[in-house]
Amino acid sequence: MGIGGSSLILSMVIQKTIEKNPVLGISPHAHICLVYRGFVGVNTNDEKIYPQTGEMIEFRMPKVATTWNEFVSMADCHSPNCAVC
Repeated sequence: MGIGGSSLILSMVIQKTIEKNPVLGISPHAHICLVYRGFVGVNTNDEKIYPQTGEMIEFRMPKVATTWNEFVSMADCHSPNCAVC
């Protein structure tokens, strides 16, 4: 499967394990970090789900702060981007 191919399978197994064993208060969203010589990649476990009823469900990671200033802004509940628990 090429470089990183096995990580795709591993992330799919982790995602299915999370789906089958939900824990109240713990998000099913995850960052998948792949590190190898000369490369660091961070992705999410976003996916499109097609149940038998036919409508597509998009599972998307909510916005995540990438800097301290973004975090402070999101933690400020007077901001439109307020973090939600």
